[in-house]
Amino acid sequence: MPPPRVHKVDLRLDPEIILRLVADYGDGTPTTVLTQRYTLGKGTVLKLLRERGVAIRRQGFPPHQVTEAGQLYQSGLSLARLGARYGRSPTVVRKALLDAGITMRPRRGSS
Repeated sequence: MPPPRVHKVDLRLDPEIILRLVADYGDGTPTTVLTQRYTLGKGTVLKLLRERGVAIRRQGFPPHQVTEAGQLYQSGLSLARLGARYGRSPTVVRKALLDAGITMRPRRGSS
């Protein structure tokens, strides 16, 4: 029988990995990328950062990326693909595009 799974992330992760995660965030890596890189939930990443006194950045887009994302969206790229491209969630991409005045396409399957 395998040993029970340890749920406390501080006990599960090597302290060096946590330090690397904090350093990556400090170097500008978005939390969405960190969640994938370290296979952790977003809440866990944010908890680790906050517990170490790291100020959490806003998840907005720089204006030049919004312009580019808008052009790519209008050419047919999905919100999911744009999110992956920019290291943001599709919801954040959608909000940035709406704030920039870009009209969303109808969802697939909706009439």
